[in-house]
Amino acid sequence: MKHNPYRKGRMAEMNVVPYIDVMLVLLIIFMITSPLLVEGIKVDLPQASQSTPDVVTDEGELIVVSIDADGLLYLQDNEQPYSEPDMVAALKELLEEKHSRILLKGDKNVAYGRIMQVIDTLKTSGVTNVALITSIKTEQSP
Repeated sequence: MKHNPYRKGRMAEMNVVPYIDVMLVLLIIFMITSPLLVEGIKVDLPQASQSTPDVVTDEGELIVVSIDADGLLYLQDNEQPYSEPDMVAALKELLEEKHSRILLKGDKNVAYGRIMQVIDTLKTSGVTNVALITSIKTEQSP
């Protein structure tokens, strides 16, 4: 507490610098760990010059639908493939619990038609927010 010679009594001041430092450290930690939160099975993603925008959302949790090289569907990190009707039923259960965003991870060897078929199935089942995931193109990649 500082004593002001022109005022009678003491003035209490709170030092907020340590709080700002803690908040900046937490912000950096969340920025580093948020891309690691995207789950799902391992697929060979196509590359783009920029990664998927707006992966982190404050609308709810992320639900990852993966399509492997054979065109089989997986939900989150479950290693058992889903048929399209089973996947739609499981997604509806997940979406009833929370408003979530669907991320679609398609192997780069999957036909474009298969990916569009899955997107169409998701849209007709009531899913309105679907984003595609890519990996970032590096300098060495062809």
